Amino acid sequence: RPRGATALVQLEERKGRRLVRDFLATEGRRLRSQHLALLAQKLAADPFAKVKSLVGGMIARLQDEAAADTDHEGFCDKEMGKSTITRNKLSEDIDGLTAAVQEGKATILALAESAQSLMEGASELRRALGEAAELRRDEKAKNAQTLKEAQAAQRAISTARAVLKDFYDKALTATAFVQAPVTRRWGLNMGIKMGSEEWKALASPGAKRVDTGHKEGMQTFGEAYQGQQDKAEYGVLTLLEVIQSDFEGLEADTESAEVVSKKAFDEFSRESKKSIRVKEKKIEMDTADKTAAEEKLAQDSAELRTTQSELSAAERYHERLVPQCADQGMTFEERTKAREAEVESLTKALEMLSG
Repeated sequence: RPRGATALVQLEERKGRRLVRDFLATEGRRLRSQHLALLAQKLAADPFAKVKSLVGGMIARLQDEAAADTDHEGFCDKEMGKSTITRNKLSEDIDGLTAAVQEGKATILALAESAQSLMEGASELRRALGEAAELRRDEKAKNAQTLKEAQAAQRAISTARAVLKDFYDKALTATAFVQAPVTRRWGLNMGIKMGSEEWKALASPGAKRVDTGHKEGMQTFGEAYQGQQDKAEYGVLTLLEVIQSDFEGLEADTESAEVVSKKAFDEFSRESKKSIRVKEKKIEMDTADKTAAEEKLAQDSAELRTTQSELSAAERYHERLVPQCADQGMTFEERTKAREAEVESLTKALEMLSG
């Protein structure tokens, strides 16, 4: 090639390199791109550098960065999303398990208090039933003794009344003559005692029998002398009758009281035993429920500890993700646009070199 032509070509090449260098420097400032600014500085420092190769390499590098950034953004979106979902789920589980543990503790406490109260109630009923049974035995024995004494007293009074009545009945027929105000037989007026020798001497001559006085069962004449017999008989027998009636009333009242007392005790005993059975069954149920609640509490507590450990691990993983995935001054979209602008400028630079 002619020497002049070669010089012209070299001049055009230098001019083209300078234009590309200035273009890249200007684009670097406009886009605030370190990549373009550094490339422009390199071209200025090395006039013999292969411009097309450098620009093409920069385009390839930016495209590789874009691909890597896209992959990293996908990874961050996926992992940050999973981390958020996992941490939220674990936090909800912990809230639920914490509530379950608290509820379980409250349930166990309530069941324990219920069982204790029921045991105390059953114990009190047994004590009251024992006392009532002892009182009932004493009352029954006392009533039996009262009935025995009342019946014995009635028999004794009946016997006494029979004896007295027999006595008074015999007294009514006792031999006696009532002294009349009329003149008596002359022998009696003389003070001669019937049946005496003087009395016999006064008998009619030749009489086969001499009246010696009244014998039991013989007819009497006039009113028999009874003295205060009627009043005595009426007073004593009436008093005995009243006393016997009192003992009869005591017997009836005692029998009635015994029936009422036995019925009341039987009712109290039946209801108390029924209540004790109900309480014992409820204690059994509460105890079983408490055992089940304790087992569930143990499971919930263990699961709570495990879930808390999982949340701690998830939090640590999230903390490691944040520096990797948090936007460092620019968002992924902003970085993508900036990179595309850089590639576009570099492509124009190549076109300038090819022009």
